[in-house]
Amino acid sequence: MKLKINLNADVAEGYGKWKMGNDKDILNQINSANIACGKHAGDENIMFNTVKLCNKNNIDIGVHPGFSDIEGFGRRRLDISENNIENLIAYQSGALVGLSFADFENAFKKADQEFASKMTSRDPLLLAMLWASVLEEANPPEVLAIGR
Repeated sequence: MKLKINLNADVAEGYGKWKMGNDKDILNQINSANIACGKHAGDENIMFNTVKLCNKNNIDIGVHPGFSDIEGFGRRRLDISENNIENLIAYQSGALVGLSFADFENAFKKADQEFASKMTSRDPLLLAMLWASVLEEANPPEVLAIGR
């Protein structure tokens, strides 16, 4: 039996103008990344840029949800219900999945982008068919709920 080791790291933990860690260098050393999803760290731009880097480097993507606690980096104990925690995980997972599909360069890598862009801009039905094809062949990231 061949042993396979998965090197994993939490990434995308900056927020706005604040950059945390050196994600670009870390992503060169790992096989999978847990992307911070905007409640304890990360924001839509950092998440999207990290998704693009992961796709470019063939790195598996996982969800790194957190409490709504940017000031405390998600480490403060919050008195919230189990239902609220489930909703936080679903919300953040959905954001990451959405941004993963928004990486058009990766989604359309099998198609001629210029052709697809010109043709679909004139034909909404063709756009819908193309998206259906992309979604059918896409492998959305497995959603992992990992807390601290």
